[in-house]
Amino acid sequence: MIAEESEDDSEFSFVTARGIKYLVYFKEADGYVPFASFAQDTKMFGFGPTKETRPGGKLLKDMQVVIAIFEVLYYYISKYPNRILLFVCSDESIWYPGPENKHPRYAKWRSNKFSEWFEDWQRTGVMQAEKIDYNLYGELHCSCLFRSGNPYEVEVRQVIDQTILSKQP
Repeated sequence: MIAEESEDDSEFSFVTARGIKYLVYFKEADGYVPFASFAQDTKMFGFGPTKETRPGGKLLKDMQVVIAIFEVLYYYISKYPNRILLFVCSDESIWYPGPENKHPRYAKWRSNKFSEWFEDWQRTGVMQAEKIDYNLYGELHCSCLFRSGNPYEVEVRQVIDQTILSKQP
C-alpha cells in the first residue's frame, strides 16, 4: 500500500513484503532550467530504500517495487499533467555512501535499469509519457519525464537540445 508522507504531494512511501520501506519523492529543481517558461512546473524525482530499513546485503529484485514507483508516477502526473520531472541518477554507492565511493558506473546502471522499467510501463498503455535521456558533464545520467501531450513538450525538447545536448563532448 502506498502512503502519502507529505501534505503537498512531495513524498510517498511503501513497504515491500521483505519489510523494506521505499521513499518516492518530488523536490524543487532549482537551477536546472531557470529561464524556461516551465521552470515553475519542473520537479526533481527520485526514489530509494530508507536508511532505517535498507538490508545489509544486495537488494533483491522485486517487481512490486517497480510497480509501486510507477503507480506513484501515474498518480503524480495525472494530478499535475503539466509537470516536468527530472530524474538524475546518483553515481554514489548505495551500500557505501560518500564521496570516496562514487563511480559513473552506478549512475549508468541506474539509468539503464530505469529505462527498462519505463519501457515496461509504457507497454502497459496505462498512461503515455515521454522520456528524454541525456548526460550532464559526461558522467551524470539523467532523464526528463512528462506526460504525452504536455503543453510544454516542444519547449522541453528545445531546452534540452539547446542547453544540454548541444554542449556534450
